Amino acid sequence: MESANYSTAKLANVDDRYYYGVCCQSCMRSARMSLVRLRSLLGDGFPVVNILGRLKCSTCGSKQITVTFLGPHQAVGNLAYLFNKEPW
Repeated sequence: MESANYSTAKLANVDDRYYYGVCCQSCMRSARMSLVRLRSLLGDGFPVVNILGRLKCSTCGSKQITVTFLGPHQAVGNLAYLFNKEPW
């Protein structure tokens, strides 16, 4: 099975086997987001790449957010620890 591509994937194409991490560049808060939860809020057809424009830090309110999107095939090496974090 081929992994979803960040630039073309819809939420229907991804689940929590993928890592979707966000980090606020203002206060440095970071979290792993649940793609299952996002799909329930935004719908299956919502483009993954458009999520960035909808994000705002819940701590400081900044919209200066960095996103990390990794597929299950990338859960190796120094990035493998990211997949062990529980998504919210």
